[in-house]
Amino acid sequence: MTKYLLLAVTLILTACSNKSKTDISGSGKVLTCYSQFLKMTDCGDYTSVDIKNPWDTTAYLQRFIIVNEDNKGIAVDGYKTIIVPLKHSLVYSTVHASAIDELGGISAVDAVADAEYFKQPSIIAGLKDGTVKNVGSSLSPNTELIAASKPDAIITSPYQNAGHGAIQNLQIPIIDMADYMETTPLGRAEWIKLLGALYGNYEGADSIFNATVAAYNTLKAKAPQNHPKVLTENINSGVWYVPGGNSYMSQMIRDAGGDYPWSDDNSTGSLQLDFATVYDKAHDADFWFVKTYQYQPSLKALRDAYTLNEKFDAFKSGNVYGVDTYTSTFFEDYPFHPERLLRDYIIIFAPDSLPGKSTYYYKKAE
Repeated sequence: MTKYLLLAVTLILTACSNKSKTDISGSGKVLTCYSQFLKMTDCGDYTSVDIKNPWDTTAYLQRFIIVNEDNKGIAVDGYKTIIVPLKHSLVYSTVHASAIDELGGISAVDAVADAEYFKQPSIIAGLKDGTVKNVGSSLSPNTELIAASKPDAIITSPYQNAGHGAIQNLQIPIIDMADYMETTPLGRAEWIKLLGALYGNYEGADSIFNATVAAYNTLKAKAPQNHPKVLTENINSGVWYVPGGNSYMSQMIRDAGGDYPWSDDNSTGSLQLDFATVYDKAHDADFWFVKTYQYQPSLKALRDAYTLNEKFDAFKSGNVYGVDTYTSTFFEDYPFHPERLLRDYIIIFAPDSLPGKSTYYYKKAE
């Protein structure tokens, strides 16, 4: 009897050992197709996640597997394990919190960084009654508060040549959402699938993304063919930040039928330029899009901020459009719903393309 019992125990331990180490080289269904830096693969009992380093695509920022509670014993060589759905999480960005809210997982966000920028009603209410913790600035968060809140994971954004500081020592999984480095709007929007998988609603995320793709491509087909020249942003403290020519924002302007002055640039991030450089390249722009904070842009405000702004053709013709990002959900929406911003551009470039439709965000500066 003892002999058989020992044999049974041995078989059980062997089975568990085999389950705990998995070869990821096996077949699986790839779940992502638009994203350049995110690859998710359905491997049956788990989903593998590979996040490439946007600044060195031969390397990975992170590799982990997502498993539910029943499969938490699974492990894959070279991959960390994250158990889902997340029940407690720290989120650094209102952008990601907005998508999590749409996916129905906002109750699992009980700590945030840069709290003053969050607009989700439940987050605001939680900050007031203490159910949501404010861990301070995302650049130097309070590690004691983070440790006390005991998140299952931290959702943050990576930066080139920058680690995560002291939070790396807390032994809490950190998810590097590198979505903002994608080169296409739909590539960035596809990262909602990762949030869906983390918060237990992959099917909902997949459905939202598929609807976004359909709407985006339908709008893109209506883009005007006259290719108006487009200038974005504004000078601030002597520096004018414009989207790089290989950024998702540059691609969106082109998808809307616009001609972007820096399209021949290879940068995926922002370019830091002076006024003279911008004026030389875009003084004849047909449209100018400006974002402000806590006030609606106006021609007077632009002129008062920098007198030479009135020299741009778009200013002279009154084709300046602005959005107050404080009162609108501009930043929260367009990363995962680029079709809404694309719609704005097309309506402004060619109103006849979408007759009777009004813009979501941008209003003409008076």
